[in-house]
Amino acid sequence: SQAITETMYSVVKGEDGNLYNVLIIPAEDSPINRGNYSIRGGANAEATYSPTKPTRERVHQPLIRVGDELMPVSWEEAIDLVARVTKGIKDKYGPDSVAMKIHDHGGSGAG
Repeated sequence: SQAITETMYSVVKGEDGNLYNVLIIPAEDSPINRGNYSIRGGANAEATYSPTKPTRERVHQPLIRVGDELMPVSWEEAIDLVARVTKGIKDKYGPDSVAMKIHDHGGSGAG
């Protein structure tokens, strides 16, 4: 059994207005960390948005720069814009012009 410290969880506000504790639990079957927290994995809980911690100042919704201002948009609009821009780059410069780097650091599978 492992003690749970304040840095291992975040307090998040649900859509219902209630506060919930979010705890990131490492995968016990991981051949790398065997269920123990990695430095990065343990910090994931600290980085999660929380209305009671410094992360409360984070952006709460997508923003698009229009001139000198950041304008709030819906997630649907933001995802659509990213998809259209990515397609435009790919169409103009070819399929090798767009790359993504996604990998697990050997922890819980959360990256």
